[in-house]
Amino acid sequence: MKMIKFNVASINRCTEVEGPYKRLTVWFQGCNIHCKGCCNPNYQPFVPKQILTLEQLVAIIKKAQEEFGIEGVTYTGGEPTLQQGLVELTEEIHALGLGVISFTGHIYEEVK
Repeated sequence: MKMIKFNVASINRCTEVEGPYKRLTVWFQGCNIHCKGCCNPNYQPFVPKQILTLEQLVAIIKKAQEEFGIEGVTYTGGEPTLQQGLVELTEEIHALGLGVISFTGHIYEEVK
């Protein structure tokens, strides 16, 4: 079994700004799209920030669910779709009964 790791720039364990209801938001580090007017240019460089395993990130989400009653998780960044374990993370989040929103610089048809 391979170790899944994420490069995380920042986590807000409870917010009502990055989508509906109470959510945990993960800002991933690294982006190669460079959208005009990017609101997080500091999250574009491909540099290691906080490297978390899938298990560590899921544990943070579970704790936020217990402490704050979050109803979902929002991915943003940087570019979330560049994280290789995003499918596995999303599956784990759905198994907790939480929804997922992803802010990406790609159009819908480009995202697998």
